[in-house]
Amino acid sequence: MRKPRIQFEGALYHVIVRGNQRRRVFLSPADFRRYLEIMGKKGKAHAIKTNAYCLMPNHAHLLLEQSGYSKLSRYMQGLQTAYTKYFNKRHKKSGHLFQGRYKAFLVERDSYLLELVRYIHLNPMRAKLEEKVGQYPWSSHGQYLGKEKKPLVKVARGEILRMFGKEKAVKAYMKFVLEGVGQGHRKDLYETSGWQILGSEGYEARSLAKLGEKPERPVRLRMGIGEIWVRLKGRERMEEEPKGHKRSKLMEEAVWLGYECAGVSQAESAKYFGIGPSGAYNAIKRLERRWERSPGQRRSLLSWAKSLKK
Repeated sequence: MRKPRIQFEGALYHVIVRGNQRRRVFLSPADFRRYLEIMGKKGKAHAIKTNAYCLMPNHAHLLLEQSGYSKLSRYMQGLQTAYTKYFNKRHKKSGHLFQGRYKAFLVERDSYLLELVRYIHLNPMRAKLEEKVGQYPWSSHGQYLGKEKKPLVKVARGEILRMFGKEKAVKAYMKFVLEGVGQGHRKDLYETSGWQILGSEGYEARSLAKLGEKPERPVRLRMGIGEIWVRLKGRERMEEEPKGHKRSKLMEEAVWLGYECAGVSQAESAKYFGIGPSGAYNAIKRLERRWERSPGQRRSLLSWAKSLKK
């Protein structure tokens, strides 16, 4: 079942938007600029503060703060809708541009703010879109270095740079960023509960209290997709590989458990089951749509998964 967004004044979010079926959403420099222009306008209209951003060819990372009365969801809806209309008109396209619901991780500021600023700014380096940090033009890294005088989206660099001291803050910031080169994908910046809260148990509890909810104890499985598949077949007492509809339904559970509980990427699960690049994503969405009609099925699966840890 889809969980409601946790939205409150002062909340910090790591937002990730992806192109539908991982297709490119920025085809020219004009497209990158237009997205940033809309970000700037919508940010002012909805009192959303931008701490960092990086626009990649087929996705974007945004570190946003809900600093006023308006909700993040209204800002994102306005941003994505306005850009999709622009893109489809400019490139003579139609239909959905972005992949389903955007991800918005609620982030504990003290523990993760600086790490996420660095991680977001190093995206082009990890993707081999630049040979030297700072060459890629579509991130807020240049603003942190003071190189952009009239940015389309003004980031809140001042308060973050002050964390590096009053003197030589930019130099200290750059040293901090360079120390992160070579880290690769940071799974710890994505490992969250079902509520997508990145922070301590105390922070999660305080955040959920704003919704009148209690934190859900996460299920962590230390096994790969292959072992999860074997365990699921054992649960169903299947000695042979299932086929057809039975295989499809069981595979949905395996992919979901791998992604949500064992840290298995969707790409890894897709490769294991021999399905297309978007196959794992679609399998998860089919399962979650069924759960919206029958929430008890989700609880049953999680209860079974907990038994695997004993």
